[in-house]
Amino acid sequence: DERLVKLYSIIGDREGWTLVGSSFGGLMAAIAGCEKPAQCVKLVLLAPALIWPDFADSSWQPIQLPVEIYHGSEDDLIPLKDIQAIAQRVFLNLDFNVVSDDHGLYRTALNLEWKRILLDI
Repeated sequence: DERLVKLYSIIGDREGWTLVGSSFGGLMAAIAGCEKPAQCVKLVLLAPALIWPDFADSSWQPIQLPVEIYHGSEDDLIPLKDIQAIAQRVFLNLDFNVVSDDHGLYRTALNLEWKRILLDI
């Protein structure tokens, strides 16, 4: 996928990345975290599209990387139970947060403690 190529060109061979992504961006961050866990320190995924076949159907080795997921209980685009099951299979150090919101997570994103989320590694 050309989006992953672009992401990997930004990441390069540097370490210490906290990747944040929403929906398809969350999928890209999850793939990058699984493919390059040594370069990442944390993933923050907002309603990630982990049901996409490129992720859901792959046999990822479970990773120990800290992963924080926020997913809306009212998300009618990406099913909560499917995402939760996939995330629990792949991410061993998972903080899965179900919030009262839809797929856009507009209410949630404005109220998240971003400083803590991004600095608490």
